[in-house]
Amino acid sequence: MKPWKDTAYLFHGSRKILTFDLAQEKWISRTTRFNIPGKSWPYLHDTLIDYGMEIYNGKMYIFGGQDGRRQLGCNIFMCLDLEALSWEWLSGTTQPTPTYNSPMLRVHPITWILPSEDRLFIMYGNANRIGEKVSNPTGPHGADCDYTYEDIWSYHIPRKSWTREKARGNYPSPRTEFSAIYNERMDRVVAFGGYCGTTNTYLPGRDVNLNFAYYADTYTWHPKTRKWAQVLTRGFPTYRARGRLLFDTGSGKTYLFGGYTNTEFAPGKHPYSRAFNDLWELKLEVEDGELADEERTAVMGPWGTCFHCGKVGIWRMCGGSCLGVVRYCSGECGRKAWGEHKLMHGCVNNPREQAVRPRK
Repeated sequence: MKPWKDTAYLFHGSRKILTFDLAQEKWISRTTRFNIPGKSWPYLHDTLIDYGMEIYNGKMYIFGGQDGRRQLGCNIFMCLDLEALSWEWLSGTTQPTPTYNSPMLRVHPITWILPSEDRLFIMYGNANRIGEKVSNPTGPHGADCDYTYEDIWSYHIPRKSWTREKARGNYPSPRTEFSAIYNERMDRVVAFGGYCGTTNTYLPGRDVNLNFAYYADTYTWHPKTRKWAQVLTRGFPTYRARGRLLFDTGSGKTYLFGGYTNTEFAPGKHPYSRAFNDLWELKLEVEDGELADEERTAVMGPWGTCFHCGKVGIWRMCGGSCLGVVRYCSGECGRKAWGEHKLMHGCVNNPREQAVRPRK
């Protein structure tokens, strides 16, 4: 559901939409008009799930999802004028036809609006090939694993055109069923968690290798630089998918609510899956329009970035009071960057020592 002018809107694939008056706390069913030459109502049985939805300037945008016609999903992109209650077909098809100038069919697409550019963004999601194989075993599009997308698209609303965006910086790995929200106070998109059906998870204590993964990582995207950065926090919500990020326009705070995880991955009391009803707040400070030197100190497993030259490898960590915040590929880089590192991170140590101390 998305709010607009003290009313929340719920779309479920029918020409009748449900609205909830937030002031009177009352539900109302409204019938919309679909009079598009050469087009029929696209959603089978008036049902649609797992789609992306945004409301901007009095119009509701619907992208993708699955209506029972096929499990893969669709890439239909439509717009409903909330005043006139009339639909406009913007792009897409009900058929699994390859597209090159717009996003392909999918379920669980993540969406957000960037008001400063009048753009709607579509990110990642998946094609449900497992479900397609179960429902149509002899069909050409089913498979034993889903296809997880790793593309980002933007739709310029005034020009009515799609653009394939480049993923720059330390961006999220391919995933679906995650959540993202644009925080206009920070001027950042925040993304958290999700699920991937093509990434293995090894549980050493049980000697089990699962063919899926849940995530609990946090990322931000800066509209001005078009770069992603990973946010490292001391504590974070449990690994989960379908959590819901929310932005409070009054306080400027970002919240995460709910979600679920498969307990085969995260063992617990629940036999199959665990649904969460917890509430988290993300406290994040930005400096001068950028996250504090995240790109120069980013790590991924044993690999790190040299704080001075930017090379990526298995480098030695600083052995000073910063406790290894930065890494260097050589003693020369350590000596050259010592003054900046000391000023930025308050590290106290001999630069020669911290440049050659072995990584622990």
